[in-house]
Amino acid sequence: MSMGPALAHLGAAVGRKLLRARARLRRGFSLGIAGRLTTSFAAVAVLAIAANVMIGLIKVTNYLLDRQLQRLEQDFLQEGGLRERMTRARLAARSRQGPKPI
Repeated sequence: MSMGPALAHLGAAVGRKLLRARARLRRGFSLGIAGRLTTSFAAVAVLAIAANVMIGLIKVTNYLLDRQLQRLEQDFLQEGGLRERMTRARLAARSRQGPKPI
């Protein structure tokens, strides 16, 4: 199952947003007194944004997996399982060949 153009565009937009967030995050961290790592409020906000983006990606993935499962269930009910499809294909091939000579 391939991603449609809209989902590909969404993925590219999320990627750009994460790259910008990473750059802001790097600028937000600095070494303070005694070499301790300090964070600015902006760096913490960037972490929250990154977490929200990840949660959004998880939700999109979950939605797409649910749709795929529904489609697989519909296909199974309409066309049957693997053995049923193989049997139909074998019988169709035999009927195209015609009767075997004795």
